[in-house]
Amino acid sequence: MINTKAVIAIAVVAILAMGGIGVAIYNMGDNGGNNVTIDSVLPVYGNANNDDRIDQADIDIINDIINGKKKAEDYPLANAKYDDNDKIDQEDIEQVKAIINKTATSVWHVNTIGTKQNATESKWPITSALCTATPNVAAFLVMLGITDKIAAVSYGATSQPDHVMMPEMKTKFAKSIGKSTGITYDQASPYITSDGVSAVITSTNATYMANYEDMEAHNIDVIRIDATGPSAKEFLSAVIFLGFMFDKNDNVQKIVDMTNKIYNAVNKGLDKVEKKVVAMASNTTGSLTAPSSDYTKLLKVAGAEIPDDKRWTGTIKMSTADWIYDVTVNKVVCMRTSGGIGGVWYAGTHNDTTIKGVFDAYNKMDAYKNNEIYMINGELPMPLRLAYVAQVLYPEQFNSDFADKFNADWCKDIYGLNLDFSKLNTIYKVSDYKAA
Repeated sequence: MINTKAVIAIAVVAILAMGGIGVAIYNMGDNGGNNVTIDSVLPVYGNANNDDRIDQADIDIINDIINGKKKAEDYPLANAKYDDNDKIDQEDIEQVKAIINKTATSVWHVNTIGTKQNATESKWPITSALCTATPNVAAFLVMLGITDKIAAVSYGATSQPDHVMMPEMKTKFAKSIGKSTGITYDQASPYITSDGVSAVITSTNATYMANYEDMEAHNIDVIRIDATGPSAKEFLSAVIFLGFMFDKNDNVQKIVDMTNKIYNAVNKGLDKVEKKVVAMASNTTGSLTAPSSDYTKLLKVAGAEIPDDKRWTGTIKMSTADWIYDVTVNKVVCMRTSGGIGGVWYAGTHNDTTIKGVFDAYNKMDAYKNNEIYMINGELPMPLRLAYVAQVLYPEQFNSDFADKFNADWCKDIYGLNLDFSKLNTIYKVSDYKAA
């Protein structure tokens, strides 16, 4: 049976202080909480000491609570069974032992839907799942090496994951079983029977798997990850959490190390920036993203100055918001999936007309007139996307192959792909497609 309870004020501890990451990856665990504020790398009950794993140290804390040496209120995640009465007892120790011994069980963890956080019980470890395979979420399947545990996926006609990064898109996942934003129980049912599917992997975005209550009523867990969080802590928390849920941690340390390397390199370059560039982001043709969007936040992490205008309260549609043309915007960074370039990023294919259409949607902006509108790969995991945004914003600090080098290393070491980035166009610029 699947249970969900409200969680108030869950916070994830920063695992990147701008100087570096201090995360050890061995046995992964997670944390959650109820009516408390919890700082933790992972959101799973049983991780009593709030670190990045569930291990003997957590059992020691639980024992100390049982023996009166520690106070339960100081260790809210010690309640591994997530009992309603918050009682800490031997059952919590047995739950932690089950996880350490990799015994099939169920775990309580934090699930975020939009801005709402719930403590949710899910079967563990996941051995077979479905996925709403937006390019952002699909990248996690590839980087963690869990595509073999995905029975089927759903995606939109223009937003399926890059088939070079994810070769299964031409074979196993050639057909979408649902919509880009969801999968119904009827669509999932054949895979529940044939593959033992127990979960659906999706985004924290509330528009995805809006029918989650129906799925949970049929004993199918809906597991959400923040696939577009722009900070290292958000990205790595999602990586570690999903690795834990599938008990698949082979690549996690590589991802942590590479993420650390990229963020440190970007921060080192930004330390030399004397004047910030005013920039805005776009993830949909003809619109600029909202101040609260992850795309805008990514620009801030990359050192951009974001316009301060009271009229900017949400997504800006260029067709109706003429006031934006009076706002100083030095650069615009468009982040597009393969559909947005009319081709495939990692295959090096695109459609000139499609790209020109994206750029021309901003042709009244000074940034367009000054050839300062760029398009980068919107399917990249956030560390790589950060590298490209930083390079676009501050070319004087980041040379022309700064991001490509990281991308090549990521593809080789994490995706298992050997790509020649000298032959791939990874940044498109308005001047290449600007109308005469």
